[in-house]
Amino acid sequence: KAHSHSDTEHTTASYTCPMHPEVVSDEPGKCPKCGMNLVPSGNDTAEHSGHGHTSHAQTPEEHASGSYTCPMHPEVVSTEPGDCPICGMHLVPQDEADEHAGHQAAAGDTAEHAHGSGDSTLIGLEPGFMSMVEMTEGTPRSTDGLQMEWITTPFGPFFPGLPGGLTLDFTLDGDTVTSAGTGSLVPLKDLLSHGPLSPEDYAEKLAARMPLSPMTYRILAYRAIGSAAGSAAEDPAQDAALAYERILNRLSWLAQQGRQLGLPVIENKAASLYLALHDADHAQIRAQAPALRKLVSKIRRTPFLSRRLARTGALPHGADWSGPGSTHSTAAERMSARLDALLADIETIEAAETLAPAAPAPIGSASGHGHASVETARGPAKLHLELKDGQVVSAQLDTPSARHLPLVGPLVEQNELADALVAVASLDLSPWEVGA
Repeated sequence: KAHSHSDTEHTTASYTCPMHPEVVSDEPGKCPKCGMNLVPSGNDTAEHSGHGHTSHAQTPEEHASGSYTCPMHPEVVSTEPGDCPICGMHLVPQDEADEHAGHQAAAGDTAEHAHGSGDSTLIGLEPGFMSMVEMTEGTPRSTDGLQMEWITTPFGPFFPGLPGGLTLDFTLDGDTVTSAGTGSLVPLKDLLSHGPLSPEDYAEKLAARMPLSPMTYRILAYRAIGSAAGSAAEDPAQDAALAYERILNRLSWLAQQGRQLGLPVIENKAASLYLALHDADHAQIRAQAPALRKLVSKIRRTPFLSRRLARTGALPHGADWSGPGSTHSTAAERMSARLDALLADIETIEAAETLAPAAPAPIGSASGHGHASVETARGPAKLHLELKDGQVVSAQLDTPSARHLPLVGPLVEQNELADALVAVASLDLSPWEVGA
């Protein structure tokens, strides 16, 4: 021992932790809480002025030695007891510090990492030792039993592979998503907030609010207006127009999927077909049918894609899903259902003689309630409106994206971040439909 003690002192000697005075032992050792070496303590302890820490009592012999140092910073030397100006530990007699010199030399680099920065959060820890129990006390516990600090981070509104304008806030536990918040940058706006609209004005305003599917929502508006006026008549040529717009939407979605999954061949081919078909006439659309079928075949022959999506984005039990695929589908099954629908839309266009634009039927000063539903690329969109003296006075729009948005939270919870982003993209949400 560095100190000489009488037999009586050996019998009554006790050891305590400088940082946890409640830890007392009758023999040397390490603190079970922080791992520091226990130091001798006397029968009487004194509060350190201004800090509330308990200092270990000094024997007369220790005071007489006249040299005190910090166990962690041997370059700190004082002629009287006190605290280390670097880490705040109690200074100990020089001869006592020498007992641990060998251990400190072996710890070398670790001690420098633990204390060299002077970080006060590590005061009193044994070199190289960090108590994760204390550092994570009070933080949420993950499903794997680990405690980590959770962070909330945004994805979007312009995140690759997700629709522009969709906002996502994921709370992350490491790389695992624990919860999600969703929204849209498209502002909510009542088209009738300034009063009734003529059928033509209402249809055009609704179409303008849906830049991904303007033709689809214009047709929806006129069909609901015709239903309210009692003159509803669906034109089969309009079905071909709806199929054409669904093809454009699905090509845009496939290009996003290709980019998000790192498949540039699919991304580029889907994007080039989208550009070729945009604003195309009936004959030009039919001419691209072979290329569309070839793209579908290529996607289905991409083994990485099916394997990657098969384990991602399974809809929870009881999900209110009205898009392509079943109510219990995975991302891979929804992809397959969209490809089937794409082929069916091609056949619809090939069978039609022309693509008929939406046109209002004469309704005069009719009054009444009307309902209509059309199939979009994301599922059925429904509209209920009221006519009064030939004017649209109220309307209720039900869009597939608004119905599917609440699925994001349960779909991504406890998924790794990469899988969660793929799962959200597999829903094919439209920010404009959400904001409607």
